[in-house]
Amino acid sequence: MSNFQDIISAGLSTATEIFGTSFVYKTKTYYGVQTENDFTLELAAGGFKSDNHFSLYCIKSDFTALPEPGETLTLGGVEYRFVHVITSQDDPGVRFDCTCTDS
Repeated sequence: MSNFQDIISAGLSTATEIFGTSFVYKTKTYYGVQTENDFTLELAAGGFKSDNHFSLYCIKSDFTALPEPGETLTLGGVEYRFVHVITSQDDPGVRFDCTCTDS
């Protein structure tokens, strides 16, 4: 009988295969389930500043080393920055909060 972590890991693998979005980090292609982009405009000096951010939920074991906040990834030909890397020891997944590099 499978334990709970095996069930979660299998579910995450299936979700990544079905709904996954590919992105490139350090020249390697990875897959993750992407949330919808959240686009906001903020008033800043000289006009408006746009902020385009989203989250990616990936399988932690796909990475030899997890990205660090500030590092970049490319998704759909656009460069984004990892803002937060959220994981726990028992979770087979990892969540990356990302924002556009020009933000």
